[in-house]
Amino acid sequence: MRKTVLFDLDGTLLDTLQDITSATNEILSRYGRAACTVAEMRDFVGNGARHQFRSSWKGDISEELLDEALELYRPYYAAHIPDTRPYDGIIELLKGLKADGFRMAVVTNKPVLPTTSLCNKLLGDLVDVVVAESPERPKKPAPDMVEEAMRQLGVTRDDCVYVGDSEVDVATGRNSGMPCYACTWGYRDTDVLLRSGADILVDSAEELGRMLRCGEKSARLMTLLKRRRSVRKFEDRPVEEEKIRALLSAALLAPTSRSLSEVEYRAITDRTVIGFLAQCKEHGAGPLTTAPLALVLTADADKADTWIEDSSLAAIVLQLMAEELGLASCWIQMHLRKDEGDFDAEENVARVLGLPKGRRCVCVLAIGYRAEEKEANREPSLKDLRIHRL
Repeated sequence: MRKTVLFDLDGTLLDTLQDITSATNEILSRYGRAACTVAEMRDFVGNGARHQFRSSWKGDISEELLDEALELYRPYYAAHIPDTRPYDGIIELLKGLKADGFRMAVVTNKPVLPTTSLCNKLLGDLVDVVVAESPERPKKPAPDMVEEAMRQLGVTRDDCVYVGDSEVDVATGRNSGMPCYACTWGYRDTDVLLRSGADILVDSAEELGRMLRCGEKSARLMTLLKRRRSVRKFEDRPVEEEKIRALLSAALLAPTSRSLSEVEYRAITDRTVIGFLAQCKEHGAGPLTTAPLALVLTADADKADTWIEDSSLAAIVLQLMAEELGLASCWIQMHLRKDEGDFDAEENVARVLGLPKGRRCVCVLAIGYRAEEKEANREPSLKDLRIHRL
């Protein structure tokens, strides 16, 4: 288990957006510039005060004038932070991690003055090291600030994880050779984090603590489960042969009752055949009309009375593997379904594919590259009424 956690500050530990916006607008007003909204500032923060102020200026600004404005901004902002607060659960998280022997640091592109003021006021001794913006080293996403924190803590990258809320933080973790736990409660939307390459998403401080204690493998699996959403429209491009082979290899590893391995898999890329499969049931087969790949799962019902369960387990394995490969999928139910003429959908599949007698079909999986975006699922609540502890 990695027991050193390096945190971003703004949007991760602390909600600083209102105070940053107010301080920036105060300085902008002194130069007769238009004020920024909080929504605009959300996109400007993360790359350091210089980038933030240049973006807020909304026009050309010389380096000399920018330096002058920043000299006014830094001390003003450090002295005006009335609305900044830790996010819900953050203090409890830090206290719990510290009690469990974790080492912690703040690594931020924020200027030294406000960083020091905020950390002293709101975090106290809960973090061991603070590394802020400095002319001595490049800002994140370069690894230099992370390396300085590791040096001060006396740890290696193999001991560490990075926690942040932006594409800058995801790149920082990658450039520093450590996993990044991307927080969805901060200043970037989840889709921005996923497009930047985030493969671990956390939705609350409580979930973050649980993931840190359980390790990155379980965190990546939980994120994979969050990302997997049924997609009903696919791009008009084929699935590569190596990915089809990877899918089929994963399917063969799916568990079956008594290891009977009665489930068979038919990978179909012929668009005409896929079109016929789309007509096997009256409702819900639309995703097959644009899917470049259909995986048909069939089982020998005479060989195993658990053919429905075994087929379903294999289908879930295939859907998760598809997501891991950058593909999307949709489960098309065939068992207990009818076509518009009231004929059995399973029998229709058998006729289209020429299946031997006795082979049953729970579902067909439509697979391809997504042509629609869906927001990742959020952390489920363990207070859900479906959960029972005995």
